[in-house]
Amino acid sequence: MAGFKFTLTDLAMAIGAVASLAVGSFTAFVQDCDAKPDEVLRLHILANSDSEEDQSLKYDLRDHMLTEFSDIFSGCDTLDEAIAEAESHTAEMQQSAQEYIISRGYDYVVTCELEECYFTTRSYGSYTLPAGDYTAVRFIIGEGEGKNWWCVMFPPLCLPAAGEFFTEEQSRQVESTVIEPRFALFEWIQSLFF
Repeated sequence: MAGFKFTLTDLAMAIGAVASLAVGSFTAFVQDCDAKPDEVLRLHILANSDSEEDQSLKYDLRDHMLTEFSDIFSGCDTLDEAIAEAESHTAEMQQSAQEYIISRGYDYVVTCELEECYFTTRSYGSYTLPAGDYTAVRFIIGEGEGKNWWCVMFPPLCLPAAGEFFTEEQSRQVESTVIEPRFALFEWIQSLFF
């Protein structure tokens, strides 16, 4: 049997074939990721600072808000409906959050806003959201300079109806999750082609 001579041209063709397959797969994945930010409404709570006390208060406010306002999204079938509900309850949610913070003995001002925010790729249990701009209900406690906590309000991944709240330790693990390499790679490739 004659020996096969592997040339530089053969190598270039092989690399080209693999790259073509990879780009096709990446394109489909990137298009899927691009669609996800339009399908969710996030809850985002920013702590006053990174002190242990302020971080604990952030989790307490999370539990209070999810308990008090989980029902407002129960009848929502679309993101537009969820956003409309959030908009109609923003003042009420801000007042409730402010009263709760005061009842805990703090004088921090709390603001509640519905806005578009950029989030990095993060995981919430088995659900991973790629980096991108998302509509979020944001609670800013005081200076809002501490680590934040987030979840998905619509569809209801963080509401009591969807199961138990994360414990404080589980929430800290989610917050410290490093961006998943597979998404980082896809995001880098997306920046090259799109």
